[in-house]
Amino acid sequence: MHRHGPGFSLPIRDGWARQDPPGAEVAHVSGLAGLRINVVQFAGDSDPLRHWRETEEDQTRRDNPGYERVRMDPTTFRGRPAGYWEFTFDGKARKYRAVELAFSGPDGTQYVAFLSAPDDRWNQYRPVFDTAVQGIRLGA
Repeated sequence: MHRHGPGFSLPIRDGWARQDPPGAEVAHVSGLAGLRINVVQFAGDSDPLRHWRETEEDQTRRDNPGYERVRMDPTTFRGRPAGYWEFTFDGKARKYRAVELAFSGPDGTQYVAFLSAPDDRWNQYRPVFDTAVQGIRLGA
């Protein structure tokens, strides 16, 4: 478990290096893959799906050449409404796949867990996301 301030902790595999990039609460990287957890506000809206749909065309397609939605659906996280978004995009030298899970903690704080990795190695990296999300401890 890696503690990240007063808000949360999560399990990270050995060998993933911590980074503190601008705009992210915390990030861990391993080679070409990155896992990030952000504390966010969806433009004053608690519905991440509505926010994502509103920004998908303008922002996401602009910032991610070759963007293609794989899936964007409502879901739950620990019994609370959440949003799931998976997509592919073109990196500088290869195709990538990314997944985001947006959810709120018991105190209303909004979080987004995000993983991006080379699409051809997705099955190798996807379990990292699943393990991290399942092991998130809020208020830890």
